[in-house]
Amino acid sequence: MGPPESAESNRFLARFAAFVSLAVGLFVFAGWFLGLEQLTNIAPGWPRMPMLTAGAIMLAGVALWLTTLRAVPAATAAAGLLAAIGVLILLRDASGWNAHLEQFTLAAIPTDSASPSPARMAPAAASAFVLFGLSLILALRPRTALLHQGLIIVAMLIGWLGLSRYVFGAETLFDFSDMPLHSALLILLLCGGALTLRPDAGIAALLASDGVGGGMARRLLPAAVIVPLVAGALTVHYEQRATFSFEAAVAVFALCSIVAFVAFVWINAARGERADRLRRTAERALRLSEERHQLNFETALDGIIMIDSRGKITGWNTQAE
Repeated sequence: MGPPESAESNRFLARFAAFVSLAVGLFVFAGWFLGLEQLTNIAPGWPRMPMLTAGAIMLAGVALWLTTLRAVPAATAAAGLLAAIGVLILLRDASGWNAHLEQFTLAAIPTDSASPSPARMAPAAASAFVLFGLSLILALRPRTALLHQGLIIVAMLIGWLGLSRYVFGAETLFDFSDMPLHSALLILLLCGGALTLRPDAGIAALLASDGVGGGMARRLLPAAVIVPLVAGALTVHYEQRATFSFEAAVAVFALCSIVAFVAFVWINAARGERADRLRRTAERALRLSEERHQLNFETALDGIIMIDSRGKITGWNTQAE
């Protein structure tokens, strides 16, 4: 499972995500109960986080924290309840059941055109909660680490869909991913913390590795995520303000991505070459040392016999023959 300090670092990341989720969920609950809209959304006019979503976020934080403690029964129960909440919302949307579950009521969803549209949990958020809950259950089993990580990565992609509308300054890609900004950010944070739960397998093992592959993955992965987002957001920003035509904006996006990735590949190739040069130097020094030792062994005037820890003779020089 890795050294103790590495395991402790992994637990810290997961617990940090759990703590932030609990804190934000409590703030949103306070906003609903006290009638303070500014606590339920990021900016005026932006989507509000429903009460049920806030509760699910808090439950996800509790389940993640319990998983870091290896409290298997409690963590399994919390994760299962989280998945059940997501399944309930998905079934309601699929069946057309007119119940405002987001406000913890079975009453019909308000349809008054004069009032703001009621806050509802997006199907993407519900799907992410189902995947997150199932992944935590799998993380507690010794042979399901890869499946756990696969579900977490899918949940992260769903969180990115919810975040994309705010990054690129446009309407949501489709109704499935229409979630508040803080919901999307917390889903990504929770998934990032959960991905560190099993550093003994899969992508988490690679990222935690001290080898060349682990170092390269840790350096390139952030760039692979951040560079397209930043370049795409800037491209959309300037294209919307008619600074560039659509074709020119696409060309700028491609150019920014190429320059950034070539720079990262160049830097990592240089580091890899330097590490390989040091390795070859160390191998050459070791080979020379072994040759010198063998020469001293063979030219010694006294007979030398080598015996291993089990008393078995493993070698001798010419004087011992």
